[in-house]
Amino acid sequence: MFCCCVSGLHREIYSKKIQEQENMSRGLREKQKMVRENHEPNMKQMKMWRDLQRLMDCKKHCLEQISSIGATAGAGGIMGGYGDSAPMHLEEDRLVL
Repeated sequence: MFCCCVSGLHREIYSKKIQEQENMSRGLREKQKMVRENHEPNMKQMKMWRDLQRLMDCKKHCLEQISSIGATAGAGGIMGGYGDSAPMHLEEDRLVL
């Protein structure tokens, strides 16, 4: 009789463990499916982000060059400061891609 109860107990324990593993496996398969579906869009987004960073670095570098030229040119420099006279030409806003 003791052997019968123990084997039934083991059966319940192992059945519970099997069910837990099946649930975990199902969750991991769903996660894997989501990762596979989103991989390509995520890679495109990463590339766009790197391109944006490169663009911003380039703009920063250009601004630093213009600033250094303006600083060496003195008061009559290329860049106008606060209180300087208005530029002779109007600058146009442009979106650079």
